[in-house]
Amino acid sequence: MHLLTASVLLITTGLSNGDKTTILRLPSPQTTKSYVKLQAATPAMTALTACLRAKTAFTGSGNSHFLSYAAGGMDNAFLFAYNRNGAIYSYVFNSNKDTSVFKVDDGAWHHWCFSWNNRGGKWTVYKDGMPAAAGTGFQTDKTIPANGVWIVGQDQDRLGGGFDATQAYVGDITSINVWNTDNVNFAAVANCGDNFGGNVISWYDVSKEIHEVSTYRKDLCKLK
Repeated sequence: MHLLTASVLLITTGLSNGDKTTILRLPSPQTTKSYVKLQAATPAMTALTACLRAKTAFTGSGNSHFLSYAAGGMDNAFLFAYNRNGAIYSYVFNSNKDTSVFKVDDGAWHHWCFSWNNRGGKWTVYKDGMPAAAGTGFQTDKTIPANGVWIVGQDQDRLGGGFDATQAYVGDITSINVWNTDNVNFAAVANCGDNFGGNVISWYDVSKEIHEVSTYRKDLCKLK
C-alpha cells in the first residue's frame, strides 16, 4: 500500500496492470486533512447518476461522506453519503433525501448508485446493481450548477474546503463514476469488470489530487 502524505496529482488512464484499479483508503481517526479532489469539467445537470464501490465498517457521531460537489455558491449542490444509522442519503440542489437503504457500514464491499432526474423529481438508490429505494417529486425542475468542485471523503461547507472531521469518510472507496443522465445500465456498471466510465467523471481517466490518503491497486473481481 502506498501512502500519499502530500498533495499529489495522480493520473490514471484506462485499465492496466492486469486489470487492477486504484482504490483509496481514507484513514481513521477522522480528519479534515484526508481527501481527494477529482479534476472534472462538469456541465450544468438536470439529471445525474453517481456510482461508487465502498467498503467500510465505520459509523461515527456524524454523517460520513463518500462524495461531495459544490458549485455556484452552493455547498450542497450534490452529496452522496450515509448517516450515523448506516443509511444512504443524498443532497441535490441543497435539499436532503433520506432513504431506507441501511447497512452501508457492514464491512463488506458494495456498489452504490444514486440517480436523479428533474423531470418529475425521480430518484433511485441502487445497491449492487439492483434498485433498493426510489421515489418522485424530489427537486423537480432544479438544475445542478456547472463548473464546481468534486471532493471524495469530505463534505464541503465552502467551495473546495470547509471540512468537518466528524463528517469525514473512513474506509475504502473506488470506481467513482458520474453521468449527467439517469439512463444508465446499473447492472452492467456494478459488474466487477467495471468497464463503464461516467461521461462527467470516469474513474480510470479522471485526474486525482490526493491529500493524505493511502492507495492500492487490485482486480475488482477479487475484492473481499
